[in-house]
Amino acid sequence: AKLTPEDRRFHEWVLLLMLEGMANKTTPYAAQGLSSIWGTLAALRWRPEDEALEVLCEESRLLRLDHTFNQDMAAELARALLTLHINDGR
Repeated sequence: AKLTPEDRRFHEWVLLLMLEGMANKTTPYAAQGLSSIWGTLAALRWRPEDEALEVLCEESRLLRLDHTFNQDMAAELARALLTLHINDGR
C-alpha cells in the first residue's frame, strides 16, 4: 500500500491471486501475511466484495496464535477490522 497506493489495478490483481490460493487451499498464509493483507486493505480503505471477505475471514479464523503471532499483528488486524467495519460473529 505504501509503494503503490494509487495503483488499484495492481492491488486487485495481487488480492485476487492471494484469495484464489486461500480459497483453493493451495497457498498457506502465516500470521504475518494475513495481518499485512488486512493492514493494506485498511490503509487503502478498501473493503473487498463479500465473497472475498468471507475467504479472508475464514483464513484468519484458522490462524495459529503461537509464538509467531505478536501483539503488533493482533493490533493491526483489529485496527483493520474496525476501519473496514467488519463484524464476524463466528
